[in-house]
Amino acid sequence: MSYLISAVRNPLPGKTQQLLSTVVSDFENNIGRGIVTLGPTGIIIGNTPVESADALEKMHDAFLQGDHPAAASLAKQEADCSEPIRFLIREIVAQVDPSKRPSDPKYMQRFIMQSKPGEAVDLLDALLKNHEVSGGSFNITAIAGNPGRLIMTRPLAHFNEVRKATEMKALREDFKSRGGVDMFQHAASVEGRVARIVYINLD
Repeated sequence: MSYLISAVRNPLPGKTQQLLSTVVSDFENNIGRGIVTLGPTGIIIGNTPVESADALEKMHDAFLQGDHPAAASLAKQEADCSEPIRFLIREIVAQVDPSKRPSDPKYMQRFIMQSKPGEAVDLLDALLKNHEVSGGSFNITAIAGNPGRLIMTRPLAHFNEVRKATEMKALREDFKSRGGVDMFQHAASVEGRVARIVYINLD
């Protein structure tokens, strides 16, 4: 099982550009693989892939011991944040097929889904089925320890590819026409978000 560590940063007023520059520089010079996005409210999220649970645990140990190489940079970043950096651990359930990923994506669309009580497995099964019938057109991640909260993401080349509210029914019908299922019937809530990609390195 592989994971994503999502670091969520809320900039202080007037510090968005400075913080964004620091985060991108950290990825370019220290982290390497990952994605940095900027949301419409100024939220900066850095997503770092981690290959295994053992590697994730070693990172935790290094932070607790105070010798993780990113510690100094994170402290500098928090000085420009309105609150401490929040870290989320996400299990990578399914990934977008490389052939479906734009060569130079500019946006990331996310659908954050909370399952109905007792239907976490049904929601996950529905997402996996639709991932299969669509040829792997999106990513699926789950918040570690909370299998009922799933995130469906897809990189986009242009903003006009963002799924509009009026297109959600058509999206559901498109999955069903390919042999997929209505994933929304198992969701208590669905929240859509769009962010600009400011750094990406998946090699």
